Amino acid sequence: MTFIRRLAKSQGRPHKILYSEVSQHPVFQYFKPFEGIAPEGNCDFSGTVDIFNFSDEPSFPSSVEKAFHSAPMLTVDEEIFEWIDILDSALNCSENFVFVELGAGYGRWAARAYKIAKMLNIPDSNIHLITVEPEVRHSAWLHQHFELNSIACNHQHFECAVSDFSGVMDFYVQRPNDANVNSAASQWFGQALAHSCWENAGVEKVRVERFETILNSLCDLPQIDLIDLDLQGEDYKVLQDSIEILEKRVKKVHVGTDSKEEERKIRKLFSKLKWDPVWDHQTAGIRRTEFGQIKFVDGVQTYTNPNLYKNISAKN
Repeated sequence: MTFIRRLAKSQGRPHKILYSEVSQHPVFQYFKPFEGIAPEGNCDFSGTVDIFNFSDEPSFPSSVEKAFHSAPMLTVDEEIFEWIDILDSALNCSENFVFVELGAGYGRWAARAYKIAKMLNIPDSNIHLITVEPEVRHSAWLHQHFELNSIACNHQHFECAVSDFSGVMDFYVQRPNDANVNSAASQWFGQALAHSCWENAGVEKVRVERFETILNSLCDLPQIDLIDLDLQGEDYKVLQDSIEILEKRVKKVHVGTDSKEEERKIRKLFSKLKWDPVWDHQTAGIRRTEFGQIKFVDGVQTYTNPNLYKNISAKN
C-alpha cells in the first residue's frame, strides 16, 4: 500500500497515530534541519530567517549581520502538516519546482518553499514562486522578507485578492479595536473580503481576480507542485472555480480552512474529483491527528492529484 493511500485510510475519526515523533515521517529521510550561515534572527528548519515583530511593524535592517545557525527540528503543532506538504512537494518535483501561495501575508511559506528547494540543490532558474496578497502592507513586507532571505528565483507577486470573480471590492484591513491599519497589519492576518457588514471595522478597496486570470498572465509556467491557500472563506470558491486548472496543472493542494461548512464543501469537491486525501483536520479545537493531539486554529486539508502526483516511494 502506498504511503498516500495508507494515510487516506486513516482519515476516519478518530485519526490513527502513525508517528510518535516528527522525524518518523518518511519525508525526513531526505531532509535535516538547516545548518549554516544566514542573517541573524530566528532561523527555522529550512534556513529561513524571520525578524517579524508581531507587537509592532516589522523593521528590516539596512545592513544584515550574518551568523552560524543550527536550526531545530520541527515541532508538533498545526503547522507540521504545511511543512511536510512543502517538503514532500519539493522532493517530488520534476525539473522545476513551482509553489503558489494564495493569501500569502508576508510570504512566510513561499520563502520556506524556496529554501527547501535549495536544500535539494534545485537551481534558482528552476524554482518558481507565485504569491498573491491584497493587503498593501503585507505585500511590502513580503518583498522585504524575500530580500532579507536572499531569494533569487523566478518570483511573481500579485497584489490582489482571489475569488471566483474579477472586480473591485471592500476588504477588511482593521478590526474594530485596532488602533490603526499598521498595527492591525502587524498583529492580524485574518483580513478578508467584506461580504457582510462588520461594524466599525476598517476597509480598503482591493482588486479581485480569478485564479485562472492570474495563471493566464504567466507565460510557460510548468505544472504546479503545490498550491497553498488560506483565503479566509474564499478557498472553496476559488477551488470550485478552478477545477479545470486543478485537474490539468496541479499536483497537490493544501488548504487552511476557516469553518466546518467550508471544510465539508472542500472535502466533497475533492471526493468528486477523486483526488487522494492526505490530511483532514477540523478547525478550532483539539484534534487527534497522525502525530497525536494538536490544537488547531485553522483547519487543514490536503489532497493530491492522482494523475500528476508521484509519492516519495518512487524515489527510493
